Amino acid sequence: MDTPNFREAFKNDLTKIFTNLARINRQVVLGDIQAEAVKYSSNMCIELDEQSDGLLTDKMTLDITNQVCDVVDMFFPEFKNSNNTRNSTIKLTTAIVARHKFMKLK
Repeated sequence: MDTPNFREAFKNDLTKIFTNLARINRQVVLGDIQAEAVKYSSNMCIELDEQSDGLLTDKMTLDITNQVCDVVDMFFPEFKNSNNTRNSTIKLTTAIVARHKFMKLK
């Protein structure tokens, strides 16, 4: 099953998230950007997993996280220019989603 392209929807949501973050913090640093990317991609994956009765695959988690990162790249060049940031965002999201799925089994 191919993962749909959610980039446009993600762009709308992330625009609101980062606008609010900038209002609150005034200065947004790379750590803030990554934290929001991880939270957002994790939430999207968990929501899709729950709506699909547990059919979210590891590939879909990776695809969704990459789509979120693609959108974040458009807003923040420093995120795009840091390959480690994207990789750690993917690892953190994958771990959070895996833990969620594991906890559902208990």
